[in-house]
Amino acid sequence: MRPFASIPRRVLLRRYALVCLPLALLGFYASGVATLDETLFENERFLGTERNDAQMYRENKSNVSRALNHFAFTLRDWARPPEGCEENSVAGGYRGAQCAAFEARLGRRFFIVGYPLWFFLGGFFALMLWVKLFYQIASRNLQTLGRGKQEFARVTNPPLAPMEALAWLSGCHPVSVELASGQQTTAFVAGNLARPLAGERMLLFPLPFTTRRRGAVLFAPHMAIVAGE
Repeated sequence: MRPFASIPRRVLLRRYALVCLPLALLGFYASGVATLDETLFENERFLGTERNDAQMYRENKSNVSRALNHFAFTLRDWARPPEGCEENSVAGGYRGAQCAAFEARLGRRFFIVGYPLWFFLGGFFALMLWVKLFYQIASRNLQTLGRGKQEFARVTNPPLAPMEALAWLSGCHPVSVELASGQQTTAFVAGNLARPLAGERMLLFPLPFTTRRRGAVLFAPHMAIVAGE
């Protein structure tokens, strides 16, 4: 299997879901802040309802409590709309205009209720696009190794290095290697490959988004990427 040819999706899906959970909580908090916009409820008095939700939001100082109440009230208004605004009802004139305004505001409120999901999905897909770009650039760097100076290293014993944020996010294996100068450093092996063993000779190459760490592949002179073919 070629290094960086495929993304370890199963591992990264779990990791990215974990990373995006705080974004979902942030979205929940933001949904509480958004309810301070009283235009979400401004036409309630025209509908003959006794649902003075706007007053409740003004009096409630907690964003978390506002978010919870807004979720409950939005579901309530969707399940039990004001009289005359039910599905299949015919309301014209002034009343019909107010029902249409209520439905438009209810749509806005559903969008706000969905903030935790939108924040979660936004972060999740941003990470998936980032790791795809990471693997594409790393694969391209690996394919151009034969055109320049090559650098080698030996895997130390023990071979595994401490996990780092970039390795964790990209699904790579951090490996401890010793350079020709005797200096020890950490290199990243593609997540779609097995971890190397102590003493194996590795070929190093640049990685995107970092100057501190390099990628590493098991050196094999017959490999086309090494020969530059």
